[in-house]
Amino acid sequence: MPKYDSLLLNCGGGIINHSQQSKQYRGAAALAIGIGGTGVAALAELKQKVYQQLEPDNPDSPVPEYQHIQFLAIDSDTTDIDGMRGKAKLDRDQEFFSINNPNLAVALRAKDLIKGNASLNWMDIDHIDGLLSTQGAGGVRQVGRYLLISKAGALKNAIESKCWQALNGMNGPNLDVYIFAGISGGTGGGCFLDTCYIAQKALENMGMAQFANVMGLFFLPDVITSKPQVASDPAKVKYNSSNGYAAMKELDYLMSLKDADDWFRQDYGTFKIETQEPPVKMCHLISATKSDGSVVPNGFQYCINVAADYVMAYLADVQLPKYGLTMRGHLAEVVNVVSGLPRMHGANLSYHILGAASAEIPVTQISTYLAAGFMRRFKEAVGKDQLQLKLSKAVVDDWVEDIGLTAQQVYNDVTHGRQDLVLPDIDMEDLRSYGVMPKGVLPGPWAKSGNTWCDGCEGKRKTNRAALEGELPRSLLDEDATNDSLIGRTFRKLCDIAKNPELGPYYAAFLLSRNGDDLKAAVEGAIQEIQGQKRDQQTYLDSAADRLVQASTNFCAKRFFGIGDKRAYNDYVEAVRDYIRTYNRVRECTDVENTLRKFREQLENLNSGYFALLTEVLDNLLETFEADEEWLGTPAASAPTAYTKRSLRLSDVKPKLDKAIKGLNGKQLVRNFTEYLMRAPEKWRTRDDRRIGLYISEFMVTVFQTQTNRSLEDYLYEKYPETGHNSAQLAQAVSNDILDGVYNDAKPMFWCSPTFPLGRDDNTATYDSGILSVPANASAVCDAAQQFEAAHCGLHVRRTGLKNRIFALRFCSGVPLYAYAGMSQMKKSYDENRTTKSGVGAHLYAYTGRGEDDSGFHDWRSFLPVPVPYSYEPDLVDHAQELLALYDEGVEKQIIYASNYFGYVQDYYVRQSAPQDIAEYKPEEFTVNGRLDADRLQKEKKRLQDLLTGMYDPANGGRLVSLKNDGFKNDGTDVVNRVRKDYFMHYPMLQRIVRQELEKQEKIRRAMEQLDQIEKELTQYEADMTTFTNMVFYGMIECLSATGEPEYDRINKAFYKYRDRRGMETEKILVEDSKAFRFGKKYPLYEMFRSYRAMEPDEEPRQEMDEREAELRKQTRGANDHLIAASLEKRWNAKALQQLVRDTANETDEDKAEIRRFYEELVSRILGYKDVFTDEQWTRTSKVASNPAPAARTWTVSPGGSTSYTVYSDRSLQMAWDAVNNTWVPLTAGMWVLNKAGDDWDPIQLDAAGNIING
Repeated sequence: MPKYDSLLLNCGGGIINHSQQSKQYRGAAALAIGIGGTGVAALAELKQKVYQQLEPDNPDSPVPEYQHIQFLAIDSDTTDIDGMRGKAKLDRDQEFFSINNPNLAVALRAKDLIKGNASLNWMDIDHIDGLLSTQGAGGVRQVGRYLLISKAGALKNAIESKCWQALNGMNGPNLDVYIFAGISGGTGGGCFLDTCYIAQKALENMGMAQFANVMGLFFLPDVITSKPQVASDPAKVKYNSSNGYAAMKELDYLMSLKDADDWFRQDYGTFKIETQEPPVKMCHLISATKSDGSVVPNGFQYCINVAADYVMAYLADVQLPKYGLTMRGHLAEVVNVVSGLPRMHGANLSYHILGAASAEIPVTQISTYLAAGFMRRFKEAVGKDQLQLKLSKAVVDDWVEDIGLTAQQVYNDVTHGRQDLVLPDIDMEDLRSYGVMPKGVLPGPWAKSGNTWCDGCEGKRKTNRAALEGELPRSLLDEDATNDSLIGRTFRKLCDIAKNPELGPYYAAFLLSRNGDDLKAAVEGAIQEIQGQKRDQQTYLDSAADRLVQASTNFCAKRFFGIGDKRAYNDYVEAVRDYIRTYNRVRECTDVENTLRKFREQLENLNSGYFALLTEVLDNLLETFEADEEWLGTPAASAPTAYTKRSLRLSDVKPKLDKAIKGLNGKQLVRNFTEYLMRAPEKWRTRDDRRIGLYISEFMVTVFQTQTNRSLEDYLYEKYPETGHNSAQLAQAVSNDILDGVYNDAKPMFWCSPTFPLGRDDNTATYDSGILSVPANASAVCDAAQQFEAAHCGLHVRRTGLKNRIFALRFCSGVPLYAYAGMSQMKKSYDENRTTKSGVGAHLYAYTGRGEDDSGFHDWRSFLPVPVPYSYEPDLVDHAQELLALYDEGVEKQIIYASNYFGYVQDYYVRQSAPQDIAEYKPEEFTVNGRLDADRLQKEKKRLQDLLTGMYDPANGGRLVSLKNDGFKNDGTDVVNRVRKDYFMHYPMLQRIVRQELEKQEKIRRAMEQLDQIEKELTQYEADMTTFTNMVFYGMIECLSATGEPEYDRINKAFYKYRDRRGMETEKILVEDSKAFRFGKKYPLYEMFRSYRAMEPDEEPRQEMDEREAELRKQTRGANDHLIAASLEKRWNAKALQQLVRDTANETDEDKAEIRRFYEELVSRILGYKDVFTDEQWTRTSKVASNPAPAARTWTVSPGGSTSYTVYSDRSLQMAWDAVNNTWVPLTAGMWVLNKAGDDWDPIQLDAAGNIING
């Protein structure tokens, strides 16, 4: 048979006295959110505490309401929600947001759809589909996140709705959002960060962000692994550790986004979030492990109790301003103090650890024990066991007759008020005139009178039946029922029986229906009895009809006067009267039967709709309180836990409670309880557990008000009789025996690294504070608390409306993650899982290469820093030496920059410049007409120099990114420097900026070097071009045609003759018809220039060539020194350059540019060389050169072979005329001169200026 969870102690129920509850704190509304299995368990625990400890908005309602305290459970698995019991269980319809996808496996195998969804760019779907679970997220954080983001829009709306509900009717806009989550599971770990940000987004949309606080209560992996079923499985422990470490990396990074100069950006489909805010304003880490590494007994339950009671501390009413600290006050205090804590290592000090303990009077146990005793007495008095001897057929028959339910009694009731039948006298002759009447037919006057009488009887029966068949009142209250109806008189009688302490409700219910000897059976018997009577009357009616025919016959046959005639008449009248009465009796039996049938139906309804339910309620109550009594006798009920101690045990007051139970008047308790139940059948007829629980609680509290309304002090005086009801002595006893123990037991639970100074008395490493909540109505306890507060730094006393408990809550704020001793082991599991299936989907962002918003290009496994500073544990930090070198280089290049104020370093910044567009320079960008544009080049160099020196100026788009520099200065600059380096090594975005800025600076420097190189190259090119063209113009380089004759257009070979170090005459080939010279055929002059430049300056014969050209350049040009240049001018001019563009179209871009550059320079040099001469000289010489006159002296010279030229002394002693090609050819050392006799060739002799001196 079902028990009432709302009254079961082991389901969080029991008899709850609202007078012992606290009023709600009205300074802020609250929304509590639980995510995943652990988070939902904590949420359910909180709701149970709210129902037990806080007055509802509607104390008289069976369903307590706490409008300003809203609950929302988020999970992918419904198992926990479905299994919840008790009146405080989470409402699946109103308080549960399911992210479950029943077709998850199918959805995750639709990879293309996922890859095409912009909100899922982060998901490593290619590796996840093999890790699917049939329930929830299967421990895979990315799967949990996938489920959440799939319903993110609906979740945001749900959170907004819950927030509005909580705020509705509040006097102010303040709202506190508490988020519970285990961080190492698939759902909790995969959803808690997104949920925090979605909650912030919801508040932002509501315009409430500035009035709201989002607080996180996150359970560390050791909370989950403290469960025996997890602890016994090494694989599960490792998986939780790995997942938890990934979540802690993410949490630690997101808690300092502004310092890291980073943003959280996520597309949720219907909305986007882009923020630098941390996920929560206060981040509480809850651990199940002591500082020595041992796990707290029943650690999971301990932790969810700590979390729930922490929130409860701010939901209960508190006396302000002197004796209270609100959540906002606590938050402001913590933020202020933590900001001033000395930093010995660069780490995030945003975390708070909790410890809690309570000492309570088990008021609910006491009240429930009393109620159980009451029900035991009730059962002893009028329980089912007492009915065996009380109910029998004879007894039932007596009750049937007493109530008036026999067939005859009902017949009498139905026919009550019937008039006697009166027939009129008929003259005998008139009567004989009717003749003998057929069967069933009466003479007219008697028929008329009989019908009138029968109709009157029927009308009366109808009236009677209407009353007898009346229904029970809707109220189902016995005082509202009447005795006019059968069911009314029966109900009233049954209610009287139920209230009779000698009989009771079970007796009444069993009298009504007991499968045999009961009222229902009696009515059934009455129906059968009346049916028998009806059959008898029907038979008699038939014989009466025959007698009527016989009487009619006899009367008509006897026509004599006198006595015999009168007798026949009287017989006739009596036969008519008998017939009419029998006819009416048959109809009466039919109506009585119908009335009884209706009554039988009403009895059935009364049984099923009232008395069966009443006994069901009594059965359930008896079984419920028997279960409570049994549980109260177990060690679980009295044993102290790691969390709660009893200031007074139930066993301490049992004697008094038993006395109170025994002192109850047995008869009165039955009557009072039965009357109480029957007074409000609507409370229990619905079978609603919570309505019944509340109704019974109210009764029991009233019955035992002397015991249940006792104050905490009343009980404590009983516990400490030696105080003699002296308030001061009681305060001292409470302080020594209770407060000290509760405070010590509430030490924050945290597996702390032995090297971290957690909880030092001087509060230098962390900020330790606490709250001691005591009942405001217990003056001695409040006095003890005030004295205790004075002796404990950082402790605040809160006088609350919670009347039966003393509660200590201790905080340790400013705790860094590196203080957690399990960090190294967790990282080991995390690193080992990196390449295994257990590592897939461990982080919220994996590198997928998808999306334009770069969300698929984050790899948080490699991007996020280790949540341990380098200076604390160097071996844990990846790439540490590289990062240190980067920091040093950043300082050296003044990217990491210290601001100074009168010689004192104030702040450190990472300087970031605006994006720089520095292209690769090309030499042609700095030439004009082939020559170096020095002015333009110097301007660009200055621009780069200015850019380098002013790139961080805000006017140029530069910005300063703060680099935290809050190391503890009192311990010297080494500490300050190492803390600052820790921060830098922890913030990858700052590292990225430094790398980018180093790259920018290097790019600028390389650009400046490139300009220097271009300047050097252009200057050298120009110098080389000048030297080379002069060599050509001066005839130093011999240029020959394919036939060996001097040639400056279709050059087949060009060389410079010199004597090597051995004194041997040698040729330096600059071009010839060979594949070794790429451009020799098409662009020989260019190829010659290439060959010249290819020689090193000190290489033989480059040095000699340069020196000779330099000497010739110093000499004054002769009248014919321009002849080669003039001949080249005819070939290379503006028109030729245009043709060159077309000729080089198929060359590579580089070759094309160099070829054109050379010939443009050549033309430029020709023109420049031409300027040395007057137009008349250039032109005249050209004319003479093109058609020379006979000279005073001539020489025939030959380069070899059959080619010969003529030297005219009056034209030039350096040039020879090529009559075949109509051009001038410079004289070179390799030529031959025909002797005066004309019969032999002598070597040509040239002076230092290159003039012929033969002969």
